Amino acid sequence: MNTNKTAYARFGTCTDFYEMTAWVKEKNVKNYEGREGWLLSPKNDADSTYIRIIPEEKIDDFEILKVTVDYFDLGLGSFTLIYDTGSGEAEAEIADLFDSRQWKSHIFYISSPHFGENGFKLGIYSHAMGFSNEGVCVGAVSIEREGWYSPVSVEVTDGPTGNIFFEGEKPHFKLKFTNKLNEELKLSGVYSVIDIETFETITSIEDCFSLPSSGEAISNVSPSVERYGVYYLRVELTDDEKNVYLKKDIDFSLISTNLDTPKNKSFGFSDHFAKGNRGLPHIPLRLIRGAGFGIYRDEVMWDRYETEDGKYELRDFTKRHLDASDKYELETIFTLGKNNPAVGVENRPPRTQKELEKWRMYVRRVVTDLNGRINQFSIYNEANILLRDKSEAVVYFNVLKIAYEEIKKINPDAIVTGLTTSNILLDWIEEVFRLGGLNYMDVVDIHPYAWYMSPEAFCLVDKINALRSLITKYGGNHPIWATEFGFPIMPKGNGVDNGDLQGRYLARSFIYVKALNVLDRMYIYMLSDTEKFRVDPERNFGIIYGYIKEFRETPFAAKPAYVMLSNLNRLIGTAEFIDLTEPHDRMEIFRFRKEDGSQVLAMWQHDNSPPYKFDLSLGTKSVNMYDKYGNCTRLCSENGVYTFITSVDMTYLEGNFENFEVSNGD
Repeated sequence: MNTNKTAYARFGTCTDFYEMTAWVKEKNVKNYEGREGWLLSPKNDADSTYIRIIPEEKIDDFEILKVTVDYFDLGLGSFTLIYDTGSGEAEAEIADLFDSRQWKSHIFYISSPHFGENGFKLGIYSHAMGFSNEGVCVGAVSIEREGWYSPVSVEVTDGPTGNIFFEGEKPHFKLKFTNKLNEELKLSGVYSVIDIETFETITSIEDCFSLPSSGEAISNVSPSVERYGVYYLRVELTDDEKNVYLKKDIDFSLISTNLDTPKNKSFGFSDHFAKGNRGLPHIPLRLIRGAGFGIYRDEVMWDRYETEDGKYELRDFTKRHLDASDKYELETIFTLGKNNPAVGVENRPPRTQKELEKWRMYVRRVVTDLNGRINQFSIYNEANILLRDKSEAVVYFNVLKIAYEEIKKINPDAIVTGLTTSNILLDWIEEVFRLGGLNYMDVVDIHPYAWYMSPEAFCLVDKINALRSLITKYGGNHPIWATEFGFPIMPKGNGVDNGDLQGRYLARSFIYVKALNVLDRMYIYMLSDTEKFRVDPERNFGIIYGYIKEFRETPFAAKPAYVMLSNLNRLIGTAEFIDLTEPHDRMEIFRFRKEDGSQVLAMWQHDNSPPYKFDLSLGTKSVNMYDKYGNCTRLCSENGVYTFITSVDMTYLEGNFENFEVSNGD
């Protein structure tokens, strides 16, 4: 593989290698459209899911290689490259298949790989990706030298978590540049703010500095950004001859709320931070409070609390988590549950008399330890997944009854939520009610996941109202909480296509349940992505990115939904619903009254609806119009009538309205 030649490997019954070799554990030759390739099939054995490719020539430091992979686009699989950087294993981007049933090529650019005698892997399994959904047939791989990549790296060394700037904070970045060469560099820098939605450059700052040999330099960058939203700070470095030494995008965002924003006590998050291994506890809880949310759900799992028979102890991390929750004045509910093999409880939920007595002691001890700090408890998460047949609902009823009785003995004022079902399975729920379950819960708790469907298409309100009717049938008047609800971003899975859609659906869902009084509380699952595989929904539910730098260079960076919902909390989080109007059958306008007496309208049109023009008579000469992120435009009208064209994006109007009438729609 010299400078002017391309090394390649062609796969099939017979192979053709030039300046490289390739090896696969199980050769499975397939022929598509007259061309052969090796089929990689997803199995639990990771060694069977890759082709090992070994270039014959040494690759120098700071070289960039262009790796082209020919594959047959059949099914919805995915693949990537795994290679050694000299300081650890790295993964290239993930290439997705979309079932076009054609031969295609994907180009990877990898920097300064250290192949050695083991080369690199082209595979359908990686730590970030997990196992591909389906097999991938690879026809050929080629490698070309593309030049040299930057020996300069950059990182943000100071600033807020996730580079999320709350209301009142000005964007500022302390950039540390590191020179990997043994020579001084004189560089020119351009720092540009890029809107991730429009890709427009908002502003740019120029800079010049010297970077010492094998040394570091600091640049303080304070771009002028006036509008709330989600952005990149694009960092570009060149020398006097315009050679590019660095080009990198850094996530950041501006939101319209801060720690002084009144708390929305009916909207919050369900997550798993209290168990540890997800970053320091004050970080996510500060982000919850700073965005105007006021409630939070976590857990004390049995096997983490009673590690030996009769030995009960809250982990130090859980205690620090509680301290952080107190600091940010978040109203917290803890889930109790699961099994505990360490004390002889294998069943989930507990079934035998001996297991139920151990369950009773666990509940008694943990509630005693938490008394005075936590007074809301969710009893056993999604037991209906394990107890699918309604005849097994009695198993959950027994667990619920014991927990309720023990909690109320210790704290009669505690709130106990029951059911905590995955989705709204009315026949299973009714069996719990028939057994007397409503007597052992203060709140009916559900997880009505819509996954990829809009709240309108999912009929969210109708489904919850059906549950309300069932509660009434059995003599109850219990509030209903959704302690999990969310939309994973999974374009190729059971989720929505992008972050904008995630935010749009979450905002609309909350407004429906708040305005129509079908839910008293809604908890988004989750605040941040986890470390799980990309194909696992748990990796994709978050409205901010996860804390692992390998998955996102800026841990806890905001997705669009975080910025959208902070704006919702600011405008209507503590407001009360007044009424609504429907300009047409695929649009509603909801009216709220804030604590100061002013009014806020929230309006949008349903998905896949044509634009609709209408007049809105508000009886006031001026109103503030806010976009989905909270950016304000002042509107004026002498006659108090305003003309709008509908959009799927959320629009808010704020003012002192004397009228609320729609007219002249077309």
